Amino acid sequence: MSDGVNDRRLREARRRLLAAKAEIKAEMHGYPRPITACDAQYNRLADDRRLLASLLLRLEALEREAAAPAELEDFLDAYSAALAATRSAISP
Repeated sequence: MSDGVNDRRLREARRRLLAAKAEIKAEMHGYPRPITACDAQYNRLADDRRLLASLLLRLEALEREAAAPAELEDFLDAYSAALAATRSAISP
């Protein structure tokens, strides 16, 4: 896979991660005040928010390190699976 394709895929990954993170933030902002550790939906949103932040940090590290194509593919696979799981939790 050429560098241009990887660059485009990484930009798209960043855009989608940031969009999902913003969507979770908005949902959490409008969420009624939870009872600490007792609200499964809110806790799931908090977990998803942490996962997305972690993926964004990993993406930034891969970009800084000029990662090998295999590393990028591994990240993109993991990101896709994590984003799908997060989105299914957000969507009704």
